[in-house]
Amino acid sequence: MIDNSVIERSLVIRVVTLFVKENYTIFQIAEHLNIPTAKVLECLNNRQMLGILYLDSAPKIIKTISEKLRDYLIVNGVVKDYTPALNLASFYKEEAKQYTFLRHLALSYRLKLESLVFIFHLSPDVLLENLKKYNPASLKSLQYLFNEDETNQELAISKALNYCKALSYAFRTQNKEAMVDLIHEIDDYYVKLIKMKKNENASLPLTNEEIGVILNYQIKYNVSSSYIAKMFRIDRTNYNRRVTDYTEENPELRDKFANIISYYNPSKGRN
Repeated sequence: MIDNSVIERSLVIRVVTLFVKENYTIFQIAEHLNIPTAKVLECLNNRQMLGILYLDSAPKIIKTISEKLRDYLIVNGVVKDYTPALNLASFYKEEAKQYTFLRHLALSYRLKLESLVFIFHLSPDVLLENLKKYNPASLKSLQYLFNEDETNQELAISKALNYCKALSYAFRTQNKEAMVDLIHEIDDYYVKLIKMKKNENASLPLTNEEIGVILNYQIKYNVSSSYIAKMFRIDRTNYNRRVTDYTEENPELRDKFANIISYYNPSKGRN
């Protein structure tokens, strides 16, 4: 029987070789070796194992890995600047608020679990456990995102990192107006305003801008149009028609909405 430590060492060597010498990206390595991207990152960040495997060369290998991560993201236009690990505590001190923020960030930018690991260098197991612990009402949406969503993760990481960079700067400079505006971009604040408006007077029509806000909420949580109709006290058929008109010149949004319609299979009455 082969020792697990031998298998782990072999995997680290293969990952490092592909990343450092053959210039594979993290996602290409994951596909090539048929392992999660979180595992690729774990291998690249396993400094203890790197020290054992590469001995005196380890410091140079570790530096090269760090630089290649940064340079890959910059050269490929993923981000203009890359901080190897964003610190959640720089945004929020309380763990509950940190994981509520992560839930909104993941769902808003369509970040899979391994992409959150990549950005924040957190343990996948701890990350998943705390997301479940602090966001029980969003478990179904998170499960769909992590297991079924097909959003390009390099683009998702790019957008999320740029958002976090802006938010981090706002927190650091204590720009409260910018902080509030950025947080409201992902925390469903504008959805709540629309819901309040409809609760006060269900007959009030929705503007095209409000239709866009609701559609993005629907995509974020992967909920049916029937759910949306009930939540905002609107006619489902009329809502679907408004969305079709709204997305006419936006193929990306149109395709995402079509995916939701397909997911809930209207022939079974689920949408």
